[in-house]
Amino acid sequence: MAQIHVYHDPTQHDSYRSTHLPAEIWNSIISRAGTSSRISLSRVSRPLFHLTVPYIWRDVNITTVLGLLPGSSHQHPRDPEGFEIEVPSHLPEGYFERLDIYAPHIQMIGFTCAWLVPKDYSRHVISWPAIALRTADRALLPNLRAISLEGKGSFGHQLYVALDWVDALVLPSLNLVQCTFDLKLEGIDLVVKYKAQHILGQILSQSPKLEYLSLQSYNAWEVAGPSGVDHFPFWDVILQSLSYLAITSELLSSSSLVWIAKLPKLRRLQLSSPGLTPQHIVDCSLAVFPAESFGALTCLEVTTSNLGAALYLWQTSMVERLTQARIYGGRNWHIDEFLRLVSLRSPHLTRLELGLRIDSEIDPHVLASLAPLPLCELRIGMTRLASTSTLQTIGDTLPLLELLDLSLTTIDLQDLLYVYKSLPKLKRLCMNLPAELSEVRGLVETYSPPTSDPTWRIFSITLVSSAYWVRWMRPEDVNLLARLLAMACPHMKLELDTGRQVAAFCQSLQESVLACGQRLLATTGS
Repeated sequence: MAQIHVYHDPTQHDSYRSTHLPAEIWNSIISRAGTSSRISLSRVSRPLFHLTVPYIWRDVNITTVLGLLPGSSHQHPRDPEGFEIEVPSHLPEGYFERLDIYAPHIQMIGFTCAWLVPKDYSRHVISWPAIALRTADRALLPNLRAISLEGKGSFGHQLYVALDWVDALVLPSLNLVQCTFDLKLEGIDLVVKYKAQHILGQILSQSPKLEYLSLQSYNAWEVAGPSGVDHFPFWDVILQSLSYLAITSELLSSSSLVWIAKLPKLRRLQLSSPGLTPQHIVDCSLAVFPAESFGALTCLEVTTSNLGAALYLWQTSMVERLTQARIYGGRNWHIDEFLRLVSLRSPHLTRLELGLRIDSEIDPHVLASLAPLPLCELRIGMTRLASTSTLQTIGDTLPLLELLDLSLTTIDLQDLLYVYKSLPKLKRLCMNLPAELSEVRGLVETYSPPTSDPTWRIFSITLVSSAYWVRWMRPEDVNLLARLLAMACPHMKLELDTGRQVAAFCQSLQESVLACGQRLLATTGS
């Protein structure tokens, strides 16, 4: 059993309490300041402490909280990044003294389960004492509003320890508005699974103001419920305030959709369902639609390996009031039919994102069918060269666009100018850099900038490229590209996707664009 640390000198007990400062701060003052300056220093430290603590301690992790409990965590002797946990069998007086100072300011706590390994854990018997049994009569975190549990790569005993701490720190003071419960619950010990199910049930049933719920670890939605039961385990708990729900499910049951449809304030649904099929959507539709209206749902995100499933989903009442839609994964076998259906079934759509691998060019007439929609943002993952007709269709039919993302598409720079000038509200454009810069050189040599252009405006462009291409790009090519862009958009703010790119290249291109833009303004008088 580790010795309980003494955090202050007993002889200074009264004086540090009279300053209303934590013991460690007062001890720091008396160790660094003379007797004559301690009073003034404490007066300065007191308001500074009260001003900064609410911001610093608003969002913490379990490591930080355990650091406030004497002897509770130790660095693992064989793993510098790991910790062991040890809790005394008898909680001595003052055990929660430091925690009580900071706990009222903690509103969100995150649990990373991988390192939560109790020192006395036995492989076959979970013998670590549950601290919850000794803290049931007190709310350790009285103002807690959000919790995040992430342990997708953790073992069963690690999850059990983490859930013990959730039981101790969270459940006694349940009044959450946000819960992220992303635990790996598949293939683990039944004891751990039932404990996770119990805690999740407690959170859902005792947090009437819960607004945000995420269950995104693989099959957590199903595994959280009793095995073999085809319904959501908490179907009788209707969260009246829930506005955001994110779930990962191999195959949602119709009763799960019924439960989701009954959430009166649900505005955003993020559904990741790799096994979703058109037939499954049809089966669920017969059970759910049109009896349930999804009246408040305005944002739908679907990740699926089958775009046909999303196609059938757009034939349900779920999509009628959507203002935002994001579809990820799958191929583009039904892309034309899907876009036509979107324009008919979601008339209020302002943001559409298709994170698909679109290997063939979209029919311009299909894009034209989106014209009735009040689209402000359009993201399409086409991987082929976008033709002039496609870009002209976008420019001619979607005049309200403020963001156009063609980040997987290489477009002709002349078409870039057309899109820029035909979309008067466009503020941001994402595109690929061309594979060859010979076209850039030719355009620069023949380009004549207008002396005045009423459509010039604040504009942001994101250039996406591979690290290989950037590494072999010559400085003169950088200047040529920068010159063209600066002449086209002198007020442009240039950004680059710098995930793997050379920082010097980004800085050089940014400076070249600004310099060319300033020279252009000086010569044209625009």
